[in-house]
Amino acid sequence: TYSVNNSSSAFNTLATFNKAGNYQFQVTVSNPDNQQVTSSTNVVVNQTFSSAQVSPSTISVQVGNQQQFVATGYDQFGYGLITQPNFTWSVSPSTGGSINSGGLFTAGNSTGTVLVIAQNGVIQAMATVTITLGGGPQITSPASANPNPVNGLTTQLSVSAIDPNHLELTYTW
Repeated sequence: TYSVNNSSSAFNTLATFNKAGNYQFQVTVSNPDNQQVTSSTNVVVNQTFSSAQVSPSTISVQVGNQQQFVATGYDQFGYGLITQPNFTWSVSPSTGGSINSGGLFTAGNSTGTVLVIAQNGVIQAMATVTITLGGGPQITSPASANPNPVNGLTTQLSVSAIDPNHLELTYTW
């Protein structure tokens, strides 16, 4: 778009773009006698790294499990950069897990919420990760029998388990 066009004031106008690319402008200058002259210029609008986004942006990951994250850079118009920048990855707080240079996150050993951060210069993007224990009961000590082998009539069977949601457990042998 032009700030001024088709008037005597348009000898100096501001062109506003909505996408990077190569543009050719031609101006026709005319007088009241309908005499005309033209001039043209080419303009290259470069993509400028302006923002970033991490995907997925919100996710739950179980303790010790992994999740791949991807960071994408965008230009001043909101379009993905043709050549993506390199991002430095980090986790905050750092006790919540770790992330490698390729964006592979490994959840720490405690539950809670952490931020996964992708950064390039002053531009950064974040994802929120909720670290959970998991969805159901987990065995903490495997099933055992004592004595084993049995010489008499009985043996003591035992097992230990926890539920990450603190629900009461039922044991069925």
